[in-house]
Amino acid sequence: MKQVVLAYQQFNRLPKLIRIMCFGFAIALVQTGFSIASLVNSTSDRNGFVKAETVVPKSILEKAIAENSIEGNALNSKTVKALEIVGQDSNLFVFDFNTSELCGKAGCLYSIYSEGGNQLLNTYLFNNVPERFEVFEVNGSAEGLPCLLIHQPDPERMVGEALIVVSEQYCYQGHSESLVKLMQQKQSIQQ
Repeated sequence: MKQVVLAYQQFNRLPKLIRIMCFGFAIALVQTGFSIASLVNSTSDRNGFVKAETVVPKSILEKAIAENSIEGNALNSKTVKALEIVGQDSNLFVFDFNTSELCGKAGCLYSIYSEGGNQLLNTYLFNNVPERFEVFEVNGSAEGLPCLLIHQPDPERMVGEALIVVSEQYCYQGHSESLVKLMQQKQSIQQ
């Protein structure tokens, strides 16, 4: 406590102009911290999605918007988020449209496109999985593209205090030009 009092007394001995500058500097530091925190929170979410314009080639973004917009109500490319998943030979782009028109009781529309612009999977998902999971997780590869584990809560299956999480693995199948579900497993997670 004595140290605080001494520091305060020494601070008061400084000329008024220097004290004002110190307070101004402290306020600027705090504002900078808040600005950086809000920037980080606005450009990326817990599952790694960022503004699609920053990671997706323009031609693929335009195609995804055209193929997933409701007639007469085109999606805004500035609000669409995407997750780039790097593969051995080619990457995948997962789009999170997250608009009221494309969300409902079954979740929100997510579309997965290849680097070549082919739509490989269109599905409705919830993004509120338990913290130890991500909605999309890479789990191996097939034909140069990543295989994905998609984790989802099973809202109808609660066991006591435990939540059931459904994990489905999807891998690329060249003959069908899509991601095909290969397996499904359920896990009980304590809340």
